[in-house]
Amino acid sequence: MGEPNDAPRPEAERDVTASEVGAYAYCAKAWHLERVLGARASRAAGRVRAAGVARHATHGARVEVLGRLGPRVARWSRALLIGALVLLALAALALLLAGGR
Repeated sequence: MGEPNDAPRPEAERDVTASEVGAYAYCAKAWHLERVLGARASRAAGRVRAAGVARHATHGARVEVLGRLGPRVARWSRALLIGALVLLALAALALLLAGGR
């Protein structure tokens, strides 16, 4: 038929990804330089970005683990709190009974 169309579609160029929204929110000037002007980040900036991505991955893993443990920890916390309140009530009762003599 015809030659393959290697030119990007205009609507595809206007698509903005979630990571680009995050990059824009973090630093609109850096986003503009990269996305609009085609400037590349320095190596130092690339290392900082890579370190940030790694920290976010670590944080995401921790959040996932805590999300799975959360309900169990909440149940144990409630049980310990109720147990402590019962012991406190028994201690108060013992003091009242001992003071009545």
